[in-house]
Amino acid sequence: GIATPTESAVISVFYSLFVGLFVYKSLGRKEIIDSLIGTAVTSAVVMFVVTFAGIFSVTEATLGIIDAAGNFVISVAKSPIAFLLLVDLVLFIAGFFLDAISILYVIMPIFLPVLQAFKIDPLFFGVVATVALAIGQITPPVAVNLYVVSNLIKKPLDQTSKEIWPFVAFAIIGLLLITFVPKLSLLIPIASKLYTP
Repeated sequence: GIATPTESAVISVFYSLFVGLFVYKSLGRKEIIDSLIGTAVTSAVVMFVVTFAGIFSVTEATLGIIDAAGNFVISVAKSPIAFLLLVDLVLFIAGFFLDAISILYVIMPIFLPVLQAFKIDPLFFGVVATVALAIGQITPPVAVNLYVVSNLIKKPLDQTSKEIWPFVAFAIIGLLLITFVPKLSLLIPIASKLYTP
């Protein structure tokens, strides 16, 4: 609680650097340079995605696509629960093909007006969307997090992708529980508001 997630990431990088340089002495100049180059390439890819997704979102808004899509979603999903189930499905399927950042930039502007129309708590919606996106990040073919796991355990992607489905099934059950029982995701924030001096 003394640092934000971003600050914690920075702290962990410096801690890893310290351990690699002075404790295990496994980091040399070449390894550090390779890490910096890898970080720059990864960050550049993410920033390109964010930039073009942002341009796409502005284009959507300018052409009125967001309003039209929002009205279509409202006409299809007649109730808040139907809308949330539709969101679950769309984000889950989108996670097969896109990373979470791209999905957030491209699809979320469509959902936000509908969220206001159905008077759904934004915090609750954020939890539902995050869980749905997290499931999408471990399902092939894109499966960003599955690539990370395969790299960590030194196993090929086709092998890890076969083992992931029981976890996906339980995650979907958890997502449906969160969707149908909003208090599961709102109980702690509500309690924190009640007991804040």
